[in-house]
Amino acid sequence: MEKWTPEQWLTSTQAELYEGTEDITSPAAHALLVQAGVLPLSHLHSPPPNISASSPQHQSFHKELRILDNGCGLGQLTEVLLTDPSSKGKEVSIVCGDVDESLLDAVRKKGKKNGWEAVEVKRIDTHVRFTSPFSPHS
Repeated sequence: MEKWTPEQWLTSTQAELYEGTEDITSPAAHALLVQAGVLPLSHLHSPPPNISASSPQHQSFHKELRILDNGCGLGQLTEVLLTDPSSKGKEVSIVCGDVDESLLDAVRKKGKKNGWEAVEVKRIDTHVRFTSPFSPHS
């Protein structure tokens, strides 16, 4: 990307501002998924100090994953999860939520391009009353 002008900063969408940040944010998304117990600990070069292979969240992995990627941005966390080999063979259901339509459109395009059939993209504003996207009434 060329150097941005002040006008571009003021007129760009959120998706345009975040475009190209995947190399920075994807490793953090990966570490977050490990720390949450969604991906195996062996995926980190240096695990967080408070997490070990004997931690309860790393004892067993479920065959089904239901994930809310809230504040999904460009969908880096979802992409890391869906492309990780340990997710293969699992029933995965992901809801990518954000308040910005340009970001949601970017995730929809990425999902269509990569065949993300297990991903639902929704506008979710958690600053207002929130109902789980996994509930039968959502």
